[in-house]
Amino acid sequence: MEAGKKKVAGKGSYRDRIRPPSQAFNYFLKVALLPFLWLIYAFHWDARAIKGVKPPFLVIANHDMNLDPFFVEVGFRKPAYIMSSEHLFRIKPLRFLLLNLVAAIPKTKAQADSTAIRAFLDGKRLGYPLLVFPETGGRNWGGQTSPVIPSTAKLVKLLKIPVVACIMEGAYFTTPRWGFYRRRGRLIARYHLALTAEEAATLPEAGILARLQASIDHDDNLWQLRNLEQGKGIVYRGSKRAEAIERSLYACPKCGTLRALRSEKHAFSCTVCGFGGTIDRYGLIDGTAAIRDYTTAVHGILVQRLDEHLRDAAPDADFLTAPMRCWTSHRHEEMRLIAQGELHLTRDRLWFAATDGGRVDVPIPEIRGITCFHAHILEFVLQDCVYRIILDDRHASVRLWQDAVKRLADLAKGGDSGIIEE
Repeated sequence: MEAGKKKVAGKGSYRDRIRPPSQAFNYFLKVALLPFLWLIYAFHWDARAIKGVKPPFLVIANHDMNLDPFFVEVGFRKPAYIMSSEHLFRIKPLRFLLLNLVAAIPKTKAQADSTAIRAFLDGKRLGYPLLVFPETGGRNWGGQTSPVIPSTAKLVKLLKIPVVACIMEGAYFTTPRWGFYRRRGRLIARYHLALTAEEAATLPEAGILARLQASIDHDDNLWQLRNLEQGKGIVYRGSKRAEAIERSLYACPKCGTLRALRSEKHAFSCTVCGFGGTIDRYGLIDGTAAIRDYTTAVHGILVQRLDEHLRDAAPDADFLTAPMRCWTSHRHEEMRLIAQGELHLTRDRLWFAATDGGRVDVPIPEIRGITCFHAHILEFVLQDCVYRIILDDRHASVRLWQDAVKRLADLAKGGDSGIIEE
């Protein structure tokens, strides 16, 4: 069965009218949750640099936590319209909250979304802050800000309003994307003005993109090393600080073996060559920023292994396999389970056996968007269908699957396929 060839149904669509955010609900959240979040996360914010900047303005922020939208909003009197990934709206209780009280705007993956843009224009007209997290691929894996999605510059040019940047310090150490457990140390939101309204209207898109990138560039590892140099290192307490780091480091940086790292409590090591390290109480690997090099190295290793596979293996040979469950839906509808079994990746497709006895083939060149969210869920768009895959092994790296599909798509299209989104 060729995936994605089904008629789109309108029933169950969550593209309801997007209402302005509830000021009363926002006030309630701040009053009720801020003391709790201070106790849990030691959260502080510093908005002195944007004192006097009045909405409407666009807010951009680095993205290291699932709760980032709430933390970023704390710095503003008025609640914000928030551009959000569409997968959140397939959860019914959360969908009601997002659409009726929070004014979250579902952004359709892998295509221009005029509905989301119109909602932002409404928010501008009504005088609200407008919040986006513009990093390619969403939450980063090693504490370093990822490249800003180029279309963010087009949005700035369209809105022609000031751009406020928020940098979250300590967020990666508090909840690393690859980890199972939260750490308590310190979490700080710092705000500054990235672009004036005049600059947003007059600068070329390339100049705007460079300013946006510079305004949210942050690396928690280097930030912590500076703290330590000044005798102000921040301890991040946790009982299993290295647990599941192999979800990010899917290859051994020393011997290059895929899926060879294993983690336990505070340490990780390679089952082939013995390479390893320890996540110390400051969130660093053995007191260094080595995670920066490791997260880059594993991608290079993957490219090498894929090139070897394409050169030496049979056309239908598996490059990756893993036990999984798969759900699907048409855009904006509820998910339904269609497979429980083995997921296969070959040089030109993802495939698996469906629960109805058929085989589902997903041609890689036809995938228009692929996302890894919550570190363990792979979601991609094919024609009018969305597929969601959860690997059975909690320690398995969905990042590996995402990077491999991206590489094969790039090769199939002879350049950057641009299929990774968040």
